[in-house]
Amino acid sequence: MLSTCVQNAAMEGANTGGEVDVVKLDLQRKVRSKDLSIKLIELTGKSQILLKFRRVECSGVNTQYAACKTCLVVIKFTKNSGLNQPKRKVPSHVKSHLTNKIACMCTKDLRAFATVEEKGFIKGRY
Repeated sequence: MLSTCVQNAAMEGANTGGEVDVVKLDLQRKVRSKDLSIKLIELTGKSQILLKFRRVECSGVNTQYAACKTCLVVIKFTKNSGLNQPKRKVPSHVKSHLTNKIACMCTKDLRAFATVEEKGFIKGRY
């Protein structure tokens, strides 16, 4: 069984270090197929992004992974993974730089400025 998992993982993708995360790929398959051994548990914390994810529990054991409620993509979720961090204020020089880049994108790509007038750009919320 493990050799089949390794072969499937090698075909499906690898992490940035070039090593295949077999556990993650196996959990991904089980989450998407709604395997009965998988339970998705609500996350709690300071960040609003946590509302969009559920911790993955496999056979009654907590894992270090979380799954998106919408698309069921599995990501690594640990204390230091970044999802549990409170929202940070963006420095003004970064905002100014991004504003210039967005304006250039709209003019060079002949996009309407309405492209960047949605909630995500105006309020910075999901």
